[in-house]
Amino acid sequence: MRRGNMVFFVSVLALLLNICPAAQAGPVDVTGARDLNERIQAEDGRPLLLVYWASWCPHCRVYLSQLGALRDSYPEKDLRILGVSLDTDRDHAREFLSEHPLPFPVLLSNSEVVDSHRNKPIPQTILYGADGVEKWRFIGEVREKRLNHYIKLLIKQAEQ
Repeated sequence: MRRGNMVFFVSVLALLLNICPAAQAGPVDVTGARDLNERIQAEDGRPLLLVYWASWCPHCRVYLSQLGALRDSYPEKDLRILGVSLDTDRDHAREFLSEHPLPFPVLLSNSEVVDSHRNKPIPQTILYGADGVEKWRFIGEVREKRLNHYIKLLIKQAEQ
């Protein structure tokens, strides 16, 4: 009987690890703006919420925790969420992410991406339709109710 329980436990653990790969994955380095654009344009039938942030930005820290909670409201099959760190020191971003893991993938920008966003305010959220086309852009923290409204519109459009 004990062996049967052990086999069951190992099977359940393996299943959970396969179901939640994004939550287990660490940050991924970006090769540049081209790679980031390819990820954005990856048309897989799902809308994308993209957020630019930095570990030194207090508003970003608060907003990222809100987006982490948002992930629970929208399953991966309905909405892609992607974070892009604009930290010039990738080690700071990695340290922040190890202390505050996020339930969605995070890309660590190279200098090309960081430089292209140098004078732009953060956090910055961009919502893309399932077709990879930018639909809405928000500067600063976006209220949950407002963000949910636009996400639901995009998901509804994707289902049609």
